Amino acid sequence: MRRRADLPELQRLATTVETWWPEILAFLHTGITNAGSKGTNRVIKTIARDAYGFRNPGHQRLRTAARPPVEPVDTSMPANLVEPAPCNRVG
Repeated sequence: MRRRADLPELQRLATTVETWWPEILAFLHTGITNAGSKGTNRVIKTIARDAYGFRNPGHQRLRTAARPPVEPVDTSMPANLVEPAPCNRVG
């Protein structure tokens, strides 16, 4: 019988969290992310896809640029954060 900790998916998750831990901790302490720019780029790409097929490229650019801005998301974080204990990886 296999123990739950021996699941490859769980090992991969632990490796990913361990690899990205400095960045995760920086976000938890500061609340700063690049989510705003990622969201804006996604909206621009979606609008550009919707505008694809306009006969006049100028109209396509105007359609993409005329999108209203997205409202900011609340990124408030808890004040006290504790760093988790390191995981014991196999392999």
